[in-house]
Amino acid sequence: MKDDAEFSSSVLAGRYKRLQQFIWLAQFVIAMVITSNYFAGVDVAETPILITAFIINFVSLACLYSKQFTLSSAILLLNGAFVITSLMFINNGLRDSAIVGLPGILVFAAIVGSSRLFYFVFAYVICFVIGLGYYDLELGHMREMAPINWSVVADIVVILLVIGLTVKQLVNELKRMTNRLTYEHQQATQSKEEIQRIAHHDALTGLPNRYLAQDRFQQSLAHVSRSGELVGLLFIDLDHFKPVNDNLGHDIGDMVLIEVAKRITAVVRKRDSVCRIGGDEFVVIIEANNSQSSVGDVATKILETLREPFYVSSHRIEISASIGVALAPNDGVEFEELSKKADLAMYKSKALGRDACSFFDEELNQELALKGQLVEQLRTAIVNKTLDLYFQPVIDLTRQKLISVEALVRWNNGVNLWIEPAVFIPLAEENGMIHEIGHRVLKESCIQCATWRKNGYPNLTVSVNLSAHQLRDNQLATNVLEILNITALPPQALTLEIKESALKSKHNQVAKQVNALKKLGVSICIDDYGYGHSNLIELYHMAVDSIKLDRRLVNEMEHNRDQQKLLDGLLSFAQYIGIDVIAKGIESESFLTRLKNKQCQFGQGFELCEPLSLDDLTLYLERNYR
Repeated sequence: MKDDAEFSSSVLAGRYKRLQQFIWLAQFVIAMVITSNYFAGVDVAETPILITAFIINFVSLACLYSKQFTLSSAILLLNGAFVITSLMFINNGLRDSAIVGLPGILVFAAIVGSSRLFYFVFAYVICFVIGLGYYDLELGHMREMAPINWSVVADIVVILLVIGLTVKQLVNELKRMTNRLTYEHQQATQSKEEIQRIAHHDALTGLPNRYLAQDRFQQSLAHVSRSGELVGLLFIDLDHFKPVNDNLGHDIGDMVLIEVAKRITAVVRKRDSVCRIGGDEFVVIIEANNSQSSVGDVATKILETLREPFYVSSHRIEISASIGVALAPNDGVEFEELSKKADLAMYKSKALGRDACSFFDEELNQELALKGQLVEQLRTAIVNKTLDLYFQPVIDLTRQKLISVEALVRWNNGVNLWIEPAVFIPLAEENGMIHEIGHRVLKESCIQCATWRKNGYPNLTVSVNLSAHQLRDNQLATNVLEILNITALPPQALTLEIKESALKSKHNQVAKQVNALKKLGVSICIDDYGYGHSNLIELYHMAVDSIKLDRRLVNEMEHNRDQQKLLDGLLSFAQYIGIDVIAKGIESESFLTRLKNKQCQFGQGFELCEPLSLDDLTLYLERNYR
C-alpha cells in the first residue's frame, strides 16, 4: 500500500511538472510569433488573438499553482486549440502554417489531459478541419494565398521545435520508465528466486531442506520406476554433537555442521541429493541398482568421512554418525513413510553402539507397528484416566521413619501387561501427551497428600517428577500455583524433581523455572544426580533443596572404592552447604547398612519399600508412620 501511494504521488508530480512546462512553452511560442510578426511587418490582425491567449495562459498557470490541475490543463488545451483554429480561419485556412500546431495540441492533450478532455479536443480539431474545408470548398470562400516570408518560416520552425522537443522529452521519460520497469521486474524476479531458494534450502549449509528433499525424492522415484532401480533414503544423525554445542558454543557447532555438509556432499554422486532437515540430522537420497549393497557402500563412505576429526577454530572435534536406511519401493513409496522407517533404522544403529548403519527390515516394521499401537493405547488411557498412580516411600535412615513419598505413574494396557515408564514416557513426550500426564499426576498427588495430612499424617510430603518438556512451559509455575490453591496443599509439602540431564543444555532456562517455583514455596530435588557433572555449588546457588543419587552411582559404590570415596566427599560437602542427599536404588541389607555407616540420611529402594498402590500405601502408613 505504501509503495502504491508513493507511485501515485510520483505520477501526479510528473504530470504537474509537465503541465507547467507546456504552459511556459505555449507562452514562449506566442511571444515568438508576436515578435516575428512585428519585425516582419506582417498584418497584425491576429495579434489581439495571440495577446488574449497569452493572458489566458497565465490564468491556467494560476490554476495550476492553486492545485487545480484539471482546470488548468483544460484552460491551456482549449485555449491553444482555439488560438490555432482562429489563426487558420482568419488567414489561409487549411493551408495556413498554424495547422502544424494541431498535432502538438493533440500530443499535449494526451500527455497532461484527462481522457475526456483529450477526446473533446480531438473532436473539436476534427470537426473544425471538416467545417473549415466545407466552408472553403462548398461555400465558395476563396482565399488568397499569402506570400511566404520569414515570419511564416519562423512560426513553423518555432512550432516544430516546440513539438519536437516535447515529443523527445516524452520519449525520454517513456524510456526511463521502461528501464525502471525492466529493472524492477529483474529485481522482482531475483527476489522471487531468492525467496524460492530460502524456502527450499537450509540457511546454514545451503543444502536442500525437508521440503525440497521431498520433491527430490519424488523425482528420483519417478526416474527409477522406468529403470527398475531402487531409491535409497539415508537418515543421518550425528553422534556426540550435542556436547559440541553445549561446551564450545553454537557458533562452533554451526561451523561443524557446515563441514559435515561438505564432507557428505563430497562422497556422493552429483545426481544424488544431500539435504539437511534440521538440527544435526541429514538425509541423502540416492538412486541405486537392484541390490542394497550399493546403498550400503555409500553409507560406509559417509561413516568413514565423518569419523575423521574436525578442526574448527583451533578445536579438535571428534564425532560420528548413526545412519538408518529405507529403500523405495521395497519399504514404501511415500517420503514421510520412508523417513519414519529410516529414522527407526537409525535408532537401531544408535542401539548398536553408534557409528553404524542399519537397514529397515520387517522386525523394525513390527516394532514400528507396536509403537503405533502403544501410542494409540496410551492416548486412550489418558482420555479414560486409566493410568495408575503409585507411591514409593522415602525413608529417614537414621530414625527409620517415612518422611515423604514419590509419586510414580504406572500403566497397564488392559491385557494385564504392565508397560515400563521407560517405554511409555518417551512415547508421551514424542507425541505431545506428556503435559497432560504430568498435570494429572501433579494434581492427583497434591489431592492425595492433602488428604493424608488431614487424616493424621500432618508432616507427610509428596514429590512429583517434572519432564524436560514441562520445564520448557512458561506457564509451569502458574499451573503449579493453581493446583496448590485448588487442593489446599501447603507449598512446603510439595517437592518437584528435575533430572540432572535437564540441566545440561537448558541450564539458564531451568534456573529461571527453579527460581519461579521456589518463589511459590515448593522444594526442588535434582534426580539421578552423579553422572551429569553438575556442580554442587551451582545447585546451591539455584536454591536446590535435595539431590537423589543416580542409581548407577549407588550400585557401583558397593564394589568400587573410588565410588565410595566420591560418595563420602559428596555427602560431606552436601551436608556442609545444606543440601539433603537421598540414595535411591537400595536393594540389599548390606548396602543399606553401609549407607547408614556413611551417615547418608535418606534412602529409597526395594529393600526399604517397593512402590505401592494407594490402598497399599494407606495400610503402610497405618503400620509405619509415627
